[in-house]
Amino acid sequence: LLFCLGAVVLFISLMVKRGVSVTGFSIGIVFVLYFLKSITAMAAGFSEAAYLIGYLSPFSWIDTDINSIEYAFSLRRLLLFGGVTAVSLTAGGVSFKRKDILL
Repeated sequence: LLFCLGAVVLFISLMVKRGVSVTGFSIGIVFVLYFLKSITAMAAGFSEAAYLIGYLSPFSWIDTDINSIEYAFSLRRLLLFGGVTAVSLTAGGVSFKRKDILL
């Protein structure tokens, strides 16, 4: 989860113009996604649509119930996180190559 969100934030930071801080925006993204997961978890008992909206947040993609007997490794979730991370890092790398940055 951390690597995935880090890759997305890296991509976003490479998309803005030089000299613009994205720290607040990046922290805001993480907080909004976590808040979305929390709100939909509470509203899941009332509405199926609210439960489905929660899947927009990557915090809903992970299984945090490690004390459950049914807790197991999920290849589907690993591939989902890996795919989002790979796409973000690839797009960030392409964006980084286009920038005029001297090393």
